[in-house]
Amino acid sequence: MQDWIALTEPPMLAAIWHDTQAMGFNMASEPLGCALLRSLAASKPAGKLLELGSGTRLSTAWLLSGMDSQSHITTIYNDPAVLTVLRKHLGSDSRLA
Repeated sequence: MQDWIALTEPPMLAAIWHDTQAMGFNMASEPLGCALLRSLAASKPAGKLLELGSGTRLSTAWLLSGMDSQSHITTIYNDPAVLTVLRKHLGSDSRLA
């Protein structure tokens, strides 16, 4: 695998990462794992995805970058404060539920 291609970050990742660090959230996903998630999402056209324990949504940004326009993802996390990062950066994406 050519890591430099797989690690091309989704456009909104820097802003999500900034807010993640600012709130002290320290359980963020690592880039190679996220790149794999993007590849897996891309392999499922019109997919219905479920993300459990998705934190501040760094991994969600990667998944969305691999999904086509017919795919949908449902993300679940139990901390409303952490969910504010999702709403701020990804809340307008129609593929997100």
